[in-house]
Amino acid sequence: MRRPTNRAADRAPRAASAVVKRSLTIAGHSTSVSLEEAFWRALRAAAARRGASLPALVAAIDDARAGANLSSAIRVFLLAEVTAQNNPAPEAVGASGTMKSDFGDSGSGGAGRGNGGLDG
Repeated sequence: MRRPTNRAADRAPRAASAVVKRSLTIAGHSTSVSLEEAFWRALRAAAARRGASLPALVAAIDDARAGANLSSAIRVFLLAEVTAQNNPAPEAVGASGTMKSDFGDSGSGGAGRGNGGLDG
């Protein structure tokens, strides 16, 4: 049996894997998304790279998903983005040198519906 500990190094893996539910307003509709904290951080970084708000990027992912639930679609989007950044194919790099994806160039300023808020 493992003893409880207060060491930060022991808490870090659990904190990154803890599921956090946040509310977003997308195109005027409120929805909640449950993701691990590590995915929330990666999603915020992806939105920042695009110059987009978090709700605008989530709206673009929502528009592009094919039947998957939104949380799963976000995780797949982030995996594809990391994979493309680590192994860029020549056709995946835009003229500006930024990565392209199904959701627009990374440096495009972002596209998506609305500029809803983020709670949490």
